[in-house]
Amino acid sequence: MVPRVRDTPASLHCWMDDQGAPTQRTGGKGQAYNSGELVMSYDPTLLFDRILSSLDESPSKRLADLSQTLQVSRRTIEKAIRLSTGGSFRLLREEILLVQAKALFASQPTLPIKELGFRLGFKSATSFARAVKRASGFSPEDLRIRVAREFLDAQAKGCTDGGLHLNWSRIGRGRKLAVAASS
Repeated sequence: MVPRVRDTPASLHCWMDDQGAPTQRTGGKGQAYNSGELVMSYDPTLLFDRILSSLDESPSKRLADLSQTLQVSRRTIEKAIRLSTGGSFRLLREEILLVQAKALFASQPTLPIKELGFRLGFKSATSFARAVKRASGFSPEDLRIRVAREFLDAQAKGCTDGGLHLNWSRIGRGRKLAVAASS
């Protein structure tokens, strides 16, 4: 019996025999797993990439919704995020929300707040406003004004991208996402 790994949509790995049936494996240091227990593990990097993709599609997703979509537990999602960023699901979701909201404010400054919230996956302007306020400390209207100022300041300094860009930087094993104005 040669063990092999089978991938499922949620980056789940389980050991299979030659016929594709789940097999048992012994634990580390010679310890055996309980009889009938299926050994499963998740590649946190692959799972984190799936989490990012899902949140990029809709930063309004809740942890419970994401857990159901990816078919993994909430705890597994939180662990993958903590290993990759050092932060929590909530912080990651808020950062992605701010990046997308700022990008929309910069590219479509006259877009109504309600419409912006709908585009980002929120069901109401109130829930969008609450999420933006929690993430940034500003109301959506105040955040729009700040983004416009940053954009105009960057243009005055000669930046061609308007000064708004995504900044991914690796910190140890983790990733940090931030929106920064060009200096």
